[in-house]
Amino acid sequence: MEQRAGHVDEAQALWERALEGHSTAALVCSLGELYTTSGKFKDARTLYDTHVNRVHSEREIAEIYLAASWLEERHFGDMDRAADLLNMALKRSPGNSRAQVALARLSGRRANQTGKNVAAVRKSLEVACTKHAIGEKSSVRDGRLFNAWAKLEVKAENLPKARDILRQGIREFPRDKSL
Repeated sequence: MEQRAGHVDEAQALWERALEGHSTAALVCSLGELYTTSGKFKDARTLYDTHVNRVHSEREIAEIYLAASWLEERHFGDMDRAADLLNMALKRSPGNSRAQVALARLSGRRANQTGKNVAAVRKSLEVACTKHAIGEKSSVRDGRLFNAWAKLEVKAENLPKARDILRQGIREFPRDKSL
């Protein structure tokens, strides 16, 4: 509320005080966002580095790595470091679909930046989804990877393929409303 009211210093002080007692991904990411919108990119980086090992759940660890990765890519222009952070998220939280999708999208942006084709990204998503569908060991836990793969097909104007991918995802995850 303090931040929304334009009281940035008060909001920062409240989040910092809360983090002295207990680290949570919500607190860390909120303060990191405040630092970022205030142009304090190095402070945000330090915050993420400091607190990622102070939270205990796989999901919260992944959330902090996702925020740190976004910061590295968007504000420091370091796509390699962003990819490393996403890989660390997956190492600490295997199968985290948000981190998998973020890594696939980052790979696509890296490929576009270097003038390469996004076929490798599409192929990695296809392999992961296909392994899951045929019962092989796969890290797919929900429909997010199917969604990411289908979006790539839509961008390539391959709508029938995108539709088939979404149908496959719905068969695998019938309760996933995002599909």
